[in-house]
Amino acid sequence: MSNYPTTSIDFIIASLLNCDKIRPDSRMSIGANTITFVLAGNKPMHKRFIVINHSNGLVNFNQSTALAIRFGFMGSLLHYFEKEHSWKEGAYIVAERDNQEEE
Repeated sequence: MSNYPTTSIDFIIASLLNCDKIRPDSRMSIGANTITFVLAGNKPMHKRFIVINHSNGLVNFNQSTALAIRFGFMGSLLHYFEKEHSWKEGAYIVAERDNQEEE
C-alpha cells in the first residue's frame, strides 16, 4: 500500500470541469472504474482524450498529481490533501518570514 494519499473522483471531476479546458458534455463512463473526458479544441482526438482510472471512487496519488499539473489545479489538490488527509509534505511548505527588521 502506498504512503501517499488518494483523491476522491468527485474532487478530480469538479476540478477538471472548473479548468475550462474540458468539454463538459464529453464525460463518459467505461465500466465501473474508468471515466473519460475530451479536451476542448480541434487537435486530433488521441491528443484530447483524457482517461481517469479509479478504484472505489478514489484516484491514486500519481494520476491525481499528473492531472493537477496538466490542468492547473495543483494548489487545490495540495489543499485537499492537507484538509482531507492531514497530509503535507515537500517543498511547497512556505516558511513564515521573520517580521524583525534587519540590522
